[in-house]
Amino acid sequence: MSKSLRMLRVIPSRHVGLVFVLFLSCAFLFGLPGPATEQLSTPASEEIRRANREPSPTRGVEIVQHGGYPEFRVDGKPFFIHSAAFFYYRIPRDLWARSLDRHRELGINTIDLYIPWNWHQPREGELDFDGHSNPRRDLRTLLRLISEKGFKLIARPGPVILNEWRHGGYPDWLLARPEYGMDRLDWLEGRYTPLSNLNARDAEGAARGWLENQTHMRYAAKWLAAAASELVPYGPRRTLRVKVPAGKKNELQEKDISGPLLFVQLDDDLAIGRANYAGPAFWRYVAELRRMSEEAGLDVPFYINPTDMRVTAAGFGLDRPIGAMGQWYLRPPQPATEAASAERRISASDASTMEFFVETLKTQPAFPPMIIEYQAAWYTPGDDTRAFESPIANTLLSSRLLLAHGLHGLNYFPAQDTITPAGYSTPWANRHYHWDAALDVAGNRQHRARAVLRNGVVVDAWGEFLASSHKRADFGLVYPLGAFPQEPLARDDITRVSQTVMRIARVAQLAGLSCELLDPQYQPLEQFLRHPLVLLPVLDSAEGKFRLSENAQHVIVEYVRRGGTLVFFQARPQGSVIEQLWSSPPLSSGVSPGSAAPAISVGWTLGQGRVFESSKDFYTWISLDDSFTVNRAQFEAAWAMQTLREFLERAGVRPAVKPASAPSGTAQESPAELVVTQLVSNAGTEPFGARRTGSALLSVTNLDYDSSVEQTFEVLSPRVSSRAGTRNAAEDYLTVSASLPPRESLLLPLRYPLCSAALPGEHCEDEVTSAGAELLWVERSGRTLELTFYAPARATVALRLAKEPSRVLMDEDYRLPTRWIKERHRLEADLLRGAAPDFLRALRVTLPYTPKVAEKPDSSKQPRREFEYSIVDSVRLPLAEDASLPSDPPLVVLNESREGKMLVQGTNYDDLGREIDVEIEGYIHGSGYVSLDGNDTRQSAINLKPQRISEVIADGATPGPDGLLRSVLQVRSGRDRRTSPILFALVGEKKVAGYQYDFDRDAAPEWILENSGLRLIVSPESGGRALALVDKSTGLNLATSVGAFRDHFAFTPNPPSVRPERARGRYGLFNRPYRAEWLPVESGSALRLTYEAPDTYPSGSQVSKTFRLAGPDQLEVEYEIRLNTPAAGDSATPASSSPAQAFIAVNSVPVVFGGDRTTQICWPDTSADKAQAPQGEGTPPLHCEAFVPGGEPLVIPESANRLELRTPGRFALALEWKLGRINVEMKSFSALLKLQFPDLLPGGEPGKYSVQFRLLPMP
Repeated sequence: MSKSLRMLRVIPSRHVGLVFVLFLSCAFLFGLPGPATEQLSTPASEEIRRANREPSPTRGVEIVQHGGYPEFRVDGKPFFIHSAAFFYYRIPRDLWARSLDRHRELGINTIDLYIPWNWHQPREGELDFDGHSNPRRDLRTLLRLISEKGFKLIARPGPVILNEWRHGGYPDWLLARPEYGMDRLDWLEGRYTPLSNLNARDAEGAARGWLENQTHMRYAAKWLAAAASELVPYGPRRTLRVKVPAGKKNELQEKDISGPLLFVQLDDDLAIGRANYAGPAFWRYVAELRRMSEEAGLDVPFYINPTDMRVTAAGFGLDRPIGAMGQWYLRPPQPATEAASAERRISASDASTMEFFVETLKTQPAFPPMIIEYQAAWYTPGDDTRAFESPIANTLLSSRLLLAHGLHGLNYFPAQDTITPAGYSTPWANRHYHWDAALDVAGNRQHRARAVLRNGVVVDAWGEFLASSHKRADFGLVYPLGAFPQEPLARDDITRVSQTVMRIARVAQLAGLSCELLDPQYQPLEQFLRHPLVLLPVLDSAEGKFRLSENAQHVIVEYVRRGGTLVFFQARPQGSVIEQLWSSPPLSSGVSPGSAAPAISVGWTLGQGRVFESSKDFYTWISLDDSFTVNRAQFEAAWAMQTLREFLERAGVRPAVKPASAPSGTAQESPAELVVTQLVSNAGTEPFGARRTGSALLSVTNLDYDSSVEQTFEVLSPRVSSRAGTRNAAEDYLTVSASLPPRESLLLPLRYPLCSAALPGEHCEDEVTSAGAELLWVERSGRTLELTFYAPARATVALRLAKEPSRVLMDEDYRLPTRWIKERHRLEADLLRGAAPDFLRALRVTLPYTPKVAEKPDSSKQPRREFEYSIVDSVRLPLAEDASLPSDPPLVVLNESREGKMLVQGTNYDDLGREIDVEIEGYIHGSGYVSLDGNDTRQSAINLKPQRISEVIADGATPGPDGLLRSVLQVRSGRDRRTSPILFALVGEKKVAGYQYDFDRDAAPEWILENSGLRLIVSPESGGRALALVDKSTGLNLATSVGAFRDHFAFTPNPPSVRPERARGRYGLFNRPYRAEWLPVESGSALRLTYEAPDTYPSGSQVSKTFRLAGPDQLEVEYEIRLNTPAAGDSATPASSSPAQAFIAVNSVPVVFGGDRTTQICWPDTSADKAQAPQGEGTPPLHCEAFVPGGEPLVIPESANRLELRTPGRFALALEWKLGRINVEMKSFSALLKLQFPDLLPGGEPGKYSVQFRLLPMP
């Protein structure tokens, strides 16, 4: 295993400070409660006090207050959730264990599971959690696997899960009831319920609907109880005995562990959107779902998962609060017609949105900020092969920006691409549920894995710190939305309030400052007291919409009375309570002397604090869509930034980070597209920005995609206070030089103790004082301290050591020049840039004493994978140009003589050589071996042939009902023995073979037609479409994951104002179960599919299509389409003015865009002069158009009956027909060929059509 994957736990719990600090009460930590404590008491503040009073259990999960911040702990230790959604119902059962192992190697520590109701209860009264009806339903084995592999668990049992999954998880049999109001076509297409759709815009109305639907409440309770019964044994206070691999040979040993379950989600996507109102009915419904789960025995924190919720902390207004985890996705370009093939890059606008999302999550007083759905990409739509281009840098930059603002948990949604089982897709999502994720369906790494692994290594090293730290804000910023009356607020009002705080935060970013949002309605006074300075934007409204509640006014007034500094602007807030702020005589120094345009106009004192008023508008000029550079170039920028600095100066607050060139005590704007924040440990945090101890990370992110950044910063030490004191300010700042290439982000250590192995009470002052490179792990070999850094550029490292080292090396043998400053016990060393692509550098410091860090583990005793094997040339299911799903059991093609070869690949993960012996036993047999050196991969061919019938039982020579022969594959290496079935398809030179094989193992086998040149893979239960048409000579798939031979109709009634991509009928009969049968023909086999579509306008239809391979390069499809006769009195009977109905055959084909390889779309130009035709030929010349991503559709002339697609260097394909007209819809990454046949009459003669596909010589 490479060193980049050897992730060692180097951040001990003791490095963040003394544990007893966690359990000091807020009253003690933040001073005496005062007379206002009772009137300020809320469920949230009681939750905090309860967390501080109750002792920490040794086992289980808890959320405690530490330094005024909520901190999530598992078994008594801070735990950062580095999670991934695992869509097990979309992953073949045989790949679960392998996929989980690959997740673990990326540094994932938690698995997030949706548990779909309709998947586990396909029929009323029949639950399947053990896989007896489908192996992918074996939830019990999966939960055991998750536990044995050392993951924690988040569960999402619904009842709604959405997830581009049929009906959002509701069972078909339940939605057939009239109480749910499902339209028949919506039911057939697997769309979400009306209330699920309503929830996206009116959460309160949807909740009332659910509560009033007693059928829903009764069945939801039964389902949640059933799901809970599977989860209860894995509760965090339970003890599980599992078998885990141990030692070099991975022998299984029993071990007792805590149950892995951390959280349970209630429903899905509730209250999404800032304008969406979630009122009393909403919270009553959510509380009911929690009650249902708790009554079934679940005892864990519950949460909801809104995107950009209006008031994120609103769940803390309940007697028993419910938390919220957020979502963030990099959305597709808008409008949809923009070319998605162009790169979508993380922008300053994205950075502002991410900051706002994290900050609103942080307003929850007793729930750590977590993003439960995160992805710097988007799912593949139902009619294309990708969503848009998203470089891997987007994943690194966006995830690091979220961490920079104090996120405590991140869930990749997902980390693995998957395949939806037949019939369970929604219309608008591709069956290949492709997110351009870190892993492909088989668990192999894709390009995005590098960014996920970067984070995984950091979380492994710094996870406890990240879970017990917060962003060091220069000021608190009141986000007053939750303190306003909610029902009167219109969408524009909400946008105005949120845009106000986002613009102020952008001005702070330009000025090199950081802020933290505060919700005065739900956050208690104790959390306001974290900040020495709080800003209050005041919005005016004639209707009084923006009047703060009395509770919010009390909190703000008490904050000042206790010693805080408040600045409000641009007007005075209204309210009888808050008027106390300016009831005293104005300060004589309210106006800054000598200032031509002072930002502060007047000030007052109240108790121990001060209040300042400003009438200046320093933020409305900001455009959040512009880059930082463009903002900074505006003429208002300098004055706006100076205004914020003046606020800090009047409060006596020193900036947490400033460029080294800035004058003492001031900040200066960050250069270029740079985002810089400081994360400080909760340990050492005191009121009003005071600090006594602790450590920090400096987060530096370069959003520029082209330019490097070099900047030296002065960073306020995590062990000194924000308020200026009597000490020399220069000594309070640490100098850190950072050099970042384009699209890079670093977390740089500050005052990090090198004392993880020190005994209690043992003196240890060694530390990493600062570093310009990312510290990944720390260990020692004897007296040599070894620090490994991620160094994409030159970097300076400063260490404090008890004694001068005798030798300092970089990596194994490069003697590094250093500087030893004796009086400060300081070692400085300049690291060179690490070698691409890992950029690792090891600093080895030999000391005259033994460092108090963990000893370097003996690699020979570490568990490891020993070897893997695969059948390289087994038949695969193509999924994308660079992805496919291997067959399991392996499927190998033999000739008509039942002979052939198979290529075995072996990979050895051991340092010593090995041989892998392979034997195929049965009617088809063969044997061979792969000889491997240490850490080696090689291949070996094995000849296959049949046994003579006289030597074996004859029934082994007869194909089974699926048309396949069977043998047994035996693989041996040393003491390791592995056995699996192996299947064989018989394909001759002239005959067409027909067989069945379940490529994606979803219990809905594909039907395959194959000859010497082509392989057609059809899924009857996925709308009878072809999943692949493979040119066996090149291995290229001539169809895409959208599918070929999809059946559509020209007209489907739709409600007004429906979004085009969500229109009914747009995706045809994509998910309908067709009946399949083999037809004997002279060439071998043909395949007929039939389906009766009850929803086809006006009265249903009957669809029949037959596939024939007419040669090694030709496929023929014959259609017979009939519209049913309308029944007497049928309201759908068309009038003479009704829309015409016609059948459309839709084929999605791959294309290329760029330079000379761009796909050309060509058809006969019948309008051209016959003289232009090649001499001696009667065919007209071709007219060609180049493929343009997202271009206007090509409407081919009605006279044309042939279309060619020519992609230089790849393939050429011809489509021919006799009736109908074709148009070409150019998607972003593929083309849809839509062949519409003549109109049909209900009850009339069936339409009979024929289409031929032919491979042409490669251009």
